[in-house]
Amino acid sequence: YRIHRHNSAALLRCILPYHGTRLFVRVAALLRGGDERSGWLRAAGGERISAPPPRSLLVQRAAKESPLLDQLLSLGSAHAVAASFSAVTLLEMAGKASFSGGDAPLLRALLEYARLGLTADATTERRLGGMLLLVQLC
Repeated sequence: YRIHRHNSAALLRCILPYHGTRLFVRVAALLRGGDERSGWLRAAGGERISAPPPRSLLVQRAAKESPLLDQLLSLGSAHAVAASFSAVTLLEMAGKASFSGGDAPLLRALLEYARLGLTADATTERRLGGMLLLVQLC
């Protein structure tokens, strides 16, 4: 069905919580590198990744690249594993950010994630993630 070509953003969103596995590397190799949402999957020299990336790389790249940050933010409303992964990754980002003038969009995105996590219709995982993020930001 060539989902990796026609809907690479959704495929990336599905496998992102499993970034530490070999399966992630195999599926990431299928994604087009020209797509702005999957461009971070390239190693420093431009070649495809060959080992599972550490979460610290995701945190570093998401702080710089808004498409990856958008992917992480959208995971909050997904299933429990994805929501937990999103919350942990965003907590790491909040802990490492200095929130100077250049980090204002990041702070705005993190606060919006926390606000949506505190709504009445949020899942338990999303609500816990929102509460943890607010505590981390304070």
